[in-house]
Amino acid sequence: MTSKLRRQKQIFSLLNSRIINEQEPIDLGNAAEARENSTESPASDRLINQIFHFHKSIIQHINAGLITIDLQGRITFANRAAAELLKTRVADLLDAPFEPIFESPEEARLLLNICDEQQGRLDNLELRIRRLDGQTVVAGITAAFFQDKANQVEGIVLLFQDVTELHHLRRRMEQMERMALLGELSAGIAHEIRNPLAGIKAATQVLEDQFPPGDLQAELMRRVIREVDKANALLKEFFKFARPARPEPALCRLADMVDHVRLLLEAQFKKKEIDLRVDCPEDLPAIFADDQQVEQVLINLFLNAMDVLDGNGVISVNARRDGAMVRMTVADNGPGISAETQAKIFNPFFTTKSSGVGLGLSICSRLVSENGGTIEVESETGRGTRFHVRWPTDEVKDTTA
Repeated sequence: MTSKLRRQKQIFSLLNSRIINEQEPIDLGNAAEARENSTESPASDRLINQIFHFHKSIIQHINAGLITIDLQGRITFANRAAAELLKTRVADLLDAPFEPIFESPEEARLLLNICDEQQGRLDNLELRIRRLDGQTVVAGITAAFFQDKANQVEGIVLLFQDVTELHHLRRRMEQMERMALLGELSAGIAHEIRNPLAGIKAATQVLEDQFPPGDLQAELMRRVIREVDKANALLKEFFKFARPARPEPALCRLADMVDHVRLLLEAQFKKKEIDLRVDCPEDLPAIFADDQQVEQVLINLFLNAMDVLDGNGVISVNARRDGAMVRMTVADNGPGISAETQAKIFNPFFTTKSSGVGLGLSICSRLVSENGGTIEVESETGRGTRFHVRWPTDEVKDTTA
């Protein structure tokens, strides 16, 4: 090991140590050699130690993870915040390869490549990192090369924070903007299409009357009318998405609405042999929302879950207080949804079904948003799907009144 690398590891070892005697000089090399060659006075030693401990305190107490990586891609230093964010210990990070921190080796190489392309520095890059408990979080990363006194690159320093909530919030805002724009466009198109369809249907009905019953031409006219009716039904779905009725919020019990929807869909549950399990505590606070729109959201979520279950499935509804909100989770034990599909699932007109127009979940998202709530999906392929819906309570009503 070269003397420079040994010195660097000694420095990082000191920074990683929890307890250092404030009066003890910092030994960065051979102690005897250091005393022999040292020209510093005791006062200078004390000043150096004060500066060292000052910087150590800053590094260990900043509210962000900080790690350094040598040119071989191994971690040479990690502060306590980095270990806490990764759900591990500092000692387990030291001298370990840094690639496993990231969700994929490609992302680790991407970070190094971008850092190199940006001439040794990059800012505000968002990558997914994997914690020791198996969960994946989105991290906002700043990285830069660090150099020795001779301006030779010794490694990379990474500063990162958990920005998962901010990432999800930004995605929801972007989705809401897209939906608002698409809603306005859909409303305009639907309105322009309905008038010609009405004219086509009226003219076809007149032509149908010109032929005797059973005539082939009359049957063709009836088919045209049926197709026009289908188009009109599709337009009605467009209007539900584009211009949902303005919510009329009131205090209502979520458990009552779940029971009502259960009765509406009971025959379908029995036919498909699906078990609906409900866990809504009696002391759950009332939600402040439009009860009909809440039921519409429940119906869409239940129907979607039934579509993916192949008999003997389970759909569960769980509700718990979440601050000033009520968090409702609708889960199924179906095949799950891939990460790629999850990113598009609330987009209008996106569907994985052979039939359908892909507006159900878009309408759910719009209705939940109109009532002051949020909706998110959590799923893994082969491990079922969970929709988390947060509804406002009377506490939110009181603060917004």
